[in-house]
Amino acid sequence: MLPIKLLPRNHGESARSWVYKVILEAIVHLDLEPTVMMGMEELQAVLKLSRTPIREALIQLASEGFITLVPQRGSFVAPINLSEVSKARFIRFCLEKEILTLACDRCDQATFRSLRYLLDCQNDAIAANDDRLLYELDEKFHAAYYGVCNHENIWAYLRSNNLHFYRYRVLNMKLRDMRDFTYQNHEELYDALQKRDKKAAIAAIETHLDLSKWGVGLLQEQNPHWFVPCVAGSEGFDD
Repeated sequence: MLPIKLLPRNHGESARSWVYKVILEAIVHLDLEPTVMMGMEELQAVLKLSRTPIREALIQLASEGFITLVPQRGSFVAPINLSEVSKARFIRFCLEKEILTLACDRCDQATFRSLRYLLDCQNDAIAANDDRLLYELDEKFHAAYYGVCNHENIWAYLRSNNLHFYRYRVLNMKLRDMRDFTYQNHEELYDALQKRDKKAAIAAIETHLDLSKWGVGLLQEQNPHWFVPCVAGSEGFDD
């Protein structure tokens, strides 16, 4: 049985949209690892739906680079494309450094209390070895200062358009040292925001999103089949 978590289906949500959401969640959180085959009969058994909405969702996921459709063979979770990861990271960094510049002026005491609470919860999640919770708290931490700048729409855009980067980061959350690295970066961001130090905030987010610090070589060495082969030096990790 495929390890897919069935998410709640919203009122009025189409079957295709729900299937898309469920499979994407499983891929991003690595419940479905890269290159895993997903047979239609298996998907029907798990999702308890007909072939049509499942097929439509798979086609959409394939167009976005998360699924590989192989004629006469089936559907496979696509390997991680580091070129797409790098592009997504670049977009995130360009937007976030501007948001942090605004947040240094706009964060109030209520925002700082919220950020501190989320940091404490992240620490608890690390101690509990709960990667999914840590990822969710990571997202909430960043969303908090987008919100105080009244740019929730930009955060929503990043969440829906940076999923290749998020998928790569979730993979790294499985490494204990990267959990601590992420937490420490959040502490640095929090400290910079409290001091209203814009340069320090931008430096912290640059480190936080620096792919070269996220063990690319190690991950490829350990799981080469998880990644799209690329020409040496073509990953584009520089800004």
